[in-house]
Amino acid sequence: MTEPEDGRAADAFRAALARHAEEADSDAAVPVHPARRRGRWIATGAALAVAASAVVGFALLDRERPADDALDPIGPSSTVAAGWRGVTFRDVVVQVPDEWGDANAPGSDWCADSPREPIDRPFVDLRASGGFVRLVLCSQQDPVPAGFGPEPQERWVPHLSLVDLAEDDPEPIADGTTTYAGWTLRAQTIGDVQVRLLTDAATEAVADDIMATVQRADLGAAGCDTSSPAQEQPAEGRPVVPTGGTLDAVDSDEVAGLLVCQYDRLGLGSVGLRAERLADAEVARAWLAAVLDAPQTGGPDEPEKCLYPWESDMTLVVHPLDADGTRLATVYVAYDACAGNGVRDAATTWGLTRKTCASLFGERVIFWGGHAASARRCTPER
Repeated sequence: MTEPEDGRAADAFRAALARHAEEADSDAAVPVHPARRRGRWIATGAALAVAASAVVGFALLDRERPADDALDPIGPSSTVAAGWRGVTFRDVVVQVPDEWGDANAPGSDWCADSPREPIDRPFVDLRASGGFVRLVLCSQQDPVPAGFGPEPQERWVPHLSLVDLAEDDPEPIADGTTTYAGWTLRAQTIGDVQVRLLTDAATEAVADDIMATVQRADLGAAGCDTSSPAQEQPAEGRPVVPTGGTLDAVDSDEVAGLLVCQYDRLGLGSVGLRAERLADAEVARAWLAAVLDAPQTGGPDEPEKCLYPWESDMTLVVHPLDADGTRLATVYVAYDACAGNGVRDAATTWGLTRKTCASLFGERVIFWGGHAASARRCTPER
């Protein structure tokens, strides 16, 4: 069964496929827990939250990504400039030079991330809104304007951050341009998202070009919807299930890619897209085969070990794509709760396995954490 597909998303997929047909897809990930709305794990034994692996702080993810179209669903489809890539958070898309990597911007606990790999070039912040912060007291730095720091100035690195202002923000920053000690911070609010760009003398030449690409969209740069029914919070006896398309009707030979969309569970009607990933045919077909071969049991679940077993912070929506970028099915993957985990299409629920869960994470789609049983199946290999 094929699902209706917006032509702009299909154009994005075709463009990405054509420009990067020879590129290998990376599954690198930096695990750092995002801020949780409330505690939901009992702090005993295996019921503790399991991080993806040892926290590696601000390590830079160095890899190539597809460049995509579908940046402006209101007018003609925008084209990502040669040598640039599109980054999406919520309903805001920004373009940055390809050489800008991805990393976790330092937080107030910057002194606790040691040993760690230093960031040695400009990057896009992976944490977006919120992030796990250790309760440590780092040495106080000389006062600087909001948005500069909090780490010492000698550790500053040019970077782009997209912050959801609807969530708690520890450091409000006014829109506009601020300069300090040879560094420049630009802040622009579009909808509920503030785009923050910190540059030095070496990156100042591209700063205005980056900010000029900021725009709202109802499709991400890779083709994900910026809002999804999957964002609904599940409950006991009421898992969140897609309404159309089944994996057993998908012809593996027709699968040319896999679109992975990560959402914060902000509720129906909210804009919840956190990150997106476009994987190649090899990854897509292997994932499809693994799901169909997985036990039709759902889980793993351990509700007895959790205060709020069904509470979930994030979810994945996965679309196998054909060569034209048409979505062949819609699959929801629940992975971070203590109950209700599993891979679901409109008719079947499968259990999480290494091949059906961990293989989905990579690039900006990060496994931030989950309950012990699901984390063992979803943590990507480093």
